[in-house]
Formats: sequence, C-alpha cells, structure tokens
Amino acid sequence: MDIQTSIKRGTTAVRLRLVAPMCLFASLAFAALAEPFPETAEITSVAAAQRWPFSGLVDIDYTLFVVPTGGLAVVSVSATDMDHGTPLSVASLSGDGADGPVGIGPHRITWNLAADHPGFHAASLRVNVSAVPVSLDSSAVPPNVAATQGNTSPTPLVTVSWAAPWGSGTVLRYEVYRAASTNATPSLVATVTTTNYADTAVSFRQGYWYRVKAVYESKTSNFSAQAKGYWGDWCLQDAGYVDLMPLRSLLTGIEARTPDGVLADKELNRAMLNSTIADMDGDPSTISDAEMSILLRIQALNQDKDLISSVIRGDYTYAGMTFANMVELQSVSDAVKALTKY
Repeated sequence: MDIQTSIKRGTTAVRLRLVAPMCLFASLAFAALAEPFPETAEITSVAAAQRWPFSGLVDIDYTLFVVPTGGLAVVSVSATDMDHGTPLSVASLSGDGADGPVGIGPHRITWNLAADHPGFHAASLRVNVSAVPVSLDSSAVPPNVAATQGNTSPTPLVTVSWAAPWGSGTVLRYEVYRAASTNATPSLVATVTTTNYADTAVSFRQGYWYRVKAVYESKTSNFSAQAKGYWGDWCLQDAGYVDLMPLRSLLTGIEARTPDGVLADKELNRAMLNSTIADMDGDPSTISDAEMSILLRIQALNQDKDLISSVIRGDYTYAGMTFANMVELQSVSDAVKALTKY
C-alpha cells in the first residue's frame, strides 16, 4: 500500500493505491478531499478506502473540525472518476452524516459504490467531503442529489432524488432544474413537494444535469450540487464530441431515396460507394490501401442499414447503435477527414 499525503490551503488529500488480485474493484486508487467553506464548517483528515475483499463499499473517514455556530453541520459527499474526469452520482450512503447533521469530531460515512454504479471499473477515484452548518441559510440547500443512469426501460425516464435539508425550517416545496450540459444554465422543469421527481421528458441516451432548490416561507435556497442522469444504456456526452460530418457527407447521396427526398429502407448502392471512395484521394484509377480500409469498415457497419441511415440523419439515438458503433464511426470519420482534407 502506497500512501501519499499533501496539505494545501486547508485541503487534505490522501491517495491510497491498493494492490490486489484482479476483480471488480481491484487496483482502485482513492484521492479523498476535504472542501472547507470560508467562515462556515471545516472538514479535515479525510481518508477513503474500499473494504476487503472489494465488496463495493467505500469507507470515508473525516473530522468535522470547525463549526462557527450551532455545533452541527450537514455533510455532503461527491465523487469523480479520475480516469475519465467525469463526476459520479453518490446516493447510497450510510453512517455518520448520511441521514442528518453531525457534530464536531471524527466520523465515518460509507458509500455503496457497487449499488450506485453496478459494474463500475476505474483505477483512480476522487471522493470529496464538504459540510455546511445547519444554522446558516446555505444549509437549506437539498443535499445528496442523485439521478438515475443506465435505465433501459421502454419508456423515457430519469428519476431524480435528494434528501430534505436540515435546520432551516419547514420546506414548502422543491424546485427541480435541468440543463443539457454540465456548464449550461439550468431551467426549471418541475415543482414538487416530495424528495424525488420522475422526468419523462427525456431523449434516449441524452445526458441531463439536475439541481434542486428548497422553497421556504420567506426564502428560497441556493442551487444544490448537480447530478447527471440519462435514459438508455449509455450517454452521448460520455462519448465526447462526435463529429461525423465527413462520413455523413460521403454517405449522403448514395442512400436510396424516394422521389420526395425522404430516406428509403433499401440497400446501399455499393458500386456507387466504391466509385465514391475511389475518388477520395483524387485518383479515380486506383483504390489505395487507405481507401480500401475505409470501404471495408463502412461495409462492415452497413450490416445494419438502419445504423448507416441514422448516421446520415445525424440521429445518434437510434436504439441499435452501441457505444462500440459510435467509437468506430468516429474513427472512420477521422480517416475520411484525413484522406479528403475536409
């Protein structure tokens, strides 16, 4: 076990590297961070470790060091997959601070990573712990916001949930906000009186970022932390930026069309496809190795004609498209772009 500790500007980071036999959570490194809030509560001595023998439970130890008033604070936990730089929703918590405020001193909260993200694989994971005193207005922010990911139900659905805030009076209602990306301005999508919301106005494989506000008689809280959710087996945003314009330009015009220009479900014209690729590098007399490689890869993808049709339309929500298809299409598109100097 290799333990590295660094302290900078009141933030304690502890990284643990675990060496173990290959299994679901083997070789998972944790960076545990405390996030102090100026003139509010301060968290120190944060450490995270998965339980042996890798049950998917992550024990997070922390110390509530300073609470200006009230003596209690609400604790929030967030996590980031450092391999991909993407946030992970944290919903399945137990222990100190999971269901209410905690006092000054050492505590342990346990995260069921396996329950929140079945089959999750990563080599490095960062866990953040923050706290807000219950006597401050900012504590009115709903904690532990989470949204479902990977829901493959036949009907559109993302379920958003959160915990009731502590120490700020009676909540009249909650406002649920949604954005199409992590940095976009969220828009109000629902007002509810429960601590959950079922969003059915979602598109297949489209990611959404949710935040919640608590409304009281005399005030409305700030935004909660955001949580990403999506309906489908994977999320388009997880594939990164996908530019299939070169491939779409190549394929447009070789798909059989009806007289009114609507795409028809017919075989692609392979002879025209061959001719088009033969001219990609400006030499119609021969097919180069690069052209042949692109041709064979397109023909392999063309085993699913609806997949090619969806690329032409620019509709990547087609149910038959897999993440592997998306990666391959991007790779082919890059090859087309390089060969044709798009």
